[in-house]
Amino acid sequence: MASILNVDQINNAAGTSGIALDASTGKASFPNGATLPAGSVLQVVREFTSNQSPITTSSTSYVGSGITAAITPLISGSIILVDFTISMADAISTGMPVKMYYKTGAGSYGGFESGGEYQIGYQDSTTNRYASMTFGGKITTTSTSTLTFQPYFYSVNGNTVRLAHDQSSNALTLMEIAQ
Repeated sequence: MASILNVDQINNAAGTSGIALDASTGKASFPNGATLPAGSVLQVVREFTSNQSPITTSSTSYVGSGITAAITPLISGSIILVDFTISMADAISTGMPVKMYYKTGAGSYGGFESGGEYQIGYQDSTTNRYASMTFGGKITTTSTSTLTFQPYFYSVNGNTVRLAHDQSSNALTLMEIAQ
């Protein structure tokens, strides 16, 4: 038979707070902070869509794709690694730049690193038609406010482009790394 020990808090020998246990969830918290080694994975968020309907535009200005993933950093100053993959995109007689944008809370989308833009991919009609696209990037967090990421795209000359073609799939993965 197993034994059960019920406690609310575990203190060190000097009597200072060590580990507190939440009464309703049972989750541990560290009142004096916990330090993880740099490079430790703190959390991973992955949004995956398969058999996706086309996402199209003929706009010559960036438009949101509707593909989003959100992460709430556990530690300010950590790094969020961003990985975006889509199995099939299509640029018909034009070019298609794609950039990843993020926003904090309910704010507006800004780009990587201080609101700048970061081009993540480009397709053209001669070499990449119906090809996959991938992107990897990172940002350093400045708070523990939720960050929502979304790829944006446009048509270079106003012809129709498809960030997701018929029955394609995509994955947007966010990984928080301790520094």
